[in-house]
Amino acid sequence: MKIVHRIYAFAAAAAIVVILGSGFLIASFLVQEKAYRACTDISEATDLNRRIESYKSAIRIAPHKPLAYCLILDAYGQDSIFSKEESEDFLSLYNAQSASLSRSRDCAMLHYQAGMLYINGYDETPTIRLRMAVPFFTTAQNLLPEDSVEYMISACYAFIGNYYREYVWTASIQEVPPDRMAELLEQIQITHTLFQADQSSAGLYNTLGFYTAICNLLYEQRNVLAATVDYQQVFDLLNSIYANLPEQLQTETMQSMVAALLEQKDLYYDMLERAYSREGGTANDT
Repeated sequence: MKIVHRIYAFAAAAAIVVILGSGFLIASFLVQEKAYRACTDISEATDLNRRIESYKSAIRIAPHKPLAYCLILDAYGQDSIFSKEESEDFLSLYNAQSASLSRSRDCAMLHYQAGMLYINGYDETPTIRLRMAVPFFTTAQNLLPEDSVEYMISACYAFIGNYYREYVWTASIQEVPPDRMAELLEQIQITHTLFQADQSSAGLYNTLGFYTAICNLLYEQRNVLAATVDYQQVFDLLNSIYANLPEQLQTETMQSMVAALLEQKDLYYDMLERAYSREGGTANDT
């Protein structure tokens, strides 16, 4: 009987330890959650640098949660210019903790948001913007539901990035198959339609970023296009972009984006015309 009593006593003691341990873990979790909320609920009226430091504290508390990363991106995107220093700051946080991030829809939207900030606002050339944005769009595409608008936009940018990696950002020279370029333009046309449907302020901003990226692609890849794609298809796309430039612009940043596109308009048309002339297909032939 003594052995039985000892067993019962040991079991009771173990149960108490488990209960106390569980209580400690719950209390610790609640304290952590409270601290995280305090760091992420900071007022938008607070100084920008203090807000960013607060969001960084939240990441240190719970590196697996996407919210604080998104808030940092929001803060950096307030002036619509994402500087190289801000990019380095964000990437140092992201790269150090990315393995901890949950694979959730919130995480997908974090990557979509990062991709959009790089493609629209990064203080660099359109090609470097694309290079920086593509990894985030690729991850977003892998996590988002396929019936969402964000998925289709991410898929388009990821497809463009794959094209650049395979045929442009490489030391080897490869001939682009006509069907590959046709598929690329099809993706662009579908996404162009999606952007046209969103007339919100954020939607117009994203649309202008998309137009800038696509016009740059048409310009950079003009010789490949002239050799693989019908003239009319390319110029219909370019005409549609310039015909749909928004006129009622709410911010100076969007005004600058439109002004930059208009400033490059003659160059884009002229260089594409020349490329098709060399291949024997011009406006006069259509």
